[in-house]
Amino acid sequence: MVVEKDKTIVNGSNALKTTVAVERKKVEKQKRTGVKVDKQKIIKKRLGFIRNVACSFVVGVFILSRYSAIYNTQIQINDKKDEISKLKADNESIKVQLIKFNNLSYIEDVAVNKLDMQKPEASKALYMNLEAKEVSTKNDNASKDLSDSSTKKIFEKLKKLLF
Repeated sequence: MVVEKDKTIVNGSNALKTTVAVERKKVEKQKRTGVKVDKQKIIKKRLGFIRNVACSFVVGVFILSRYSAIYNTQIQINDKKDEISKLKADNESIKVQLIKFNNLSYIEDVAVNKLDMQKPEASKALYMNLEAKEVSTKNDNASKDLSDSSTKKIFEKLKKLLF
């Protein structure tokens, strides 16, 4: 006997179980695993995208922080340059004033007219001997003793008042 298809074989009065149900189960199982695999692929793609966005954000924040630090240092540099230029201008004005005051006739004029100083005369000069000589007298020792005794008396009075 020639069998055309295995699915329709009948042996005796009982029909054989077909293999179609098994194939359906296999197909359904493959679909379920395929769906799981597809979901996993989608999740991996989403996680990769989120990771890339997060890395880009971190790099952007880092770059912005460096630019802000550079900007702040540039502001400080400009402030220091302005301060240096002001100090140079002040220095030049002080040099001009020093040249003005370095004139001996100007100094003499200010001393005589504004400060009412007089020119020194040789006849009014006083000469003193400034050699180092120390002379101790008995009065110095006596005054020390008096001061010591007076301080002792003051401390005794304070003790009496407080205690």
